[in-house]
Amino acid sequence: MMQALRLLFAVATGSLPPVLLFALLVLGDVAHWQPDVALLIWLASTAAVLVGGLPVFLLFSHLGRASWKTLAGAGFVLAALPVLLFSFPDPPAHGFSGGNFYGRFVYKHLDGQVTLDGWLVYLHGGLLYGLLGSLCALALLLAWRASMPRSQRRALPPV
Repeated sequence: MMQALRLLFAVATGSLPPVLLFALLVLGDVAHWQPDVALLIWLASTAAVLVGGLPVFLLFSHLGRASWKTLAGAGFVLAALPVLLFSFPDPPAHGFSGGNFYGRFVYKHLDGQVTLDGWLVYLHGGLLYGLLGSLCALALLLAWRASMPRSQRRALPPV
């Protein structure tokens, strides 16, 4: 029973970094704070941690490899891979497409070809999600270790 509560605490904590990032982004602008969006972000993050992060964490724990390096790397891959697979730049047959990238308009596709800006926007999205995945993995690890009794915690290698 205690193990299940520790897992629940670790999953809940591991899914908080995206919500905290969202809160920091709208911190100064109360008019844009939307609790329903924060709840949706937390639910999606919790689902991702349950489906991808928790099995990897338990596998690495079972193998004795649950260090901050391995979990941060696994979190990065688990978060970035779906984004990179499903947002692969598929250029339109003709014409162009573009969008706003940090305050400037960039062409992502031009004359049926992906532009350098298009590839940079694509890799930027994967990098951001990967970093969030690493943060979630590290939060899960720290919450798991914090919920351990002190006697068990001393036997673990440092984080």
